[in-house]
Amino acid sequence: NQNCTSCHGASGGLNLTSYNLVMNGGFSGSVITPSNNITSILWQRIDNGSMPPGNNPELSETQKNIIAHWINEGALAEPFTCAANGDYNFDGFINITDIIASVNIIIGVYNYSECMDMNGDETVNILDILNMVNFILGN
Repeated sequence: NQNCTSCHGASGGLNLTSYNLVMNGGFSGSVITPSNNITSILWQRIDNGSMPPGNNPELSETQKNIIAHWINEGALAEPFTCAANGDYNFDGFINITDIIASVNIIIGVYNYSECMDMNGDETVNILDILNMVNFILGN
């Protein structure tokens, strides 16, 4: 997310904002060959320095190794757990940024996130926002 989704987010030919979108590929087709980083287009572009492009900082060797290792292990989804319900950006706090994220989920700008479902009804709605406000206010 730090290095790729500013270009490969909601617009462009490849969306890297979620595991499923990465595995679906982009306009050019699949970018991951599970268990083979050498034939994965994603890895090739990272390894040859064409991604990230321009003045964007290159990925560190550690980041590159993590991506190659993940692909070579089968490019499997990581089990997901919420650090804290209501903390959309995982900064350790529930605040106005998380409320704005919830509004964006409700209006369809952001994808549903189970972490934002404060009351466990499997949807993000105004009740979740009210729960966040009450949490912030300490009520």
